[in-house]
Amino acid sequence: MTVAEKEQIWWDQTNLEYFKQTALYVAEGVQLRQDKNPFSYTCVLTRAYSICCLNQPVNNKFIGEKDQKILEQWARIGHCRRGLEKWNIPAIGKERLRRKYIAIHGVLEIQKLLNAENAFHNDIKIDMIRRAYENLSRPALEFAQVMGQADAVVCRDNKNDLKRLSECSA
Repeated sequence: MTVAEKEQIWWDQTNLEYFKQTALYVAEGVQLRQDKNPFSYTCVLTRAYSICCLNQPVNNKFIGEKDQKILEQWARIGHCRRGLEKWNIPAIGKERLRRKYIAIHGVLEIQKLLNAENAFHNDIKIDMIRRAYENLSRPALEFAQVMGQADAVVCRDNKNDLKRLSECSA
């Protein structure tokens, strides 16, 4: 690939700054429009994240069907907000950062303890560390799955809509 071709497809610092400013602008707009309506973007995502932090799944579902439907609606109309949750809803951002810190330091502490004891084979140590991290990072995984499920429904619906449109125009 030539330098000219790379320049056409790669982002430069100016592009990245523009994307960052746009993301911050969207997040600021979301924060300004926060309200206490239980169906608002902020309330639904906060409730979903809180449930993922507290509960075990019921029938492989982390949140209730009603909240899942509302998340799907937000995925449909608020797609420009995806990936910006930690900035859009500062409470979620702070809690995710806190949990990330706990997970990282928890793993480091377990490593230190296991290495000091020399009582376990390396494969067993690795498995114990993996299981500990999976447990500590479970809420993030569950929240990602909940959001991914909402996105998947919207994508499936969009695909079906496009298929119907193409059949009508044929």
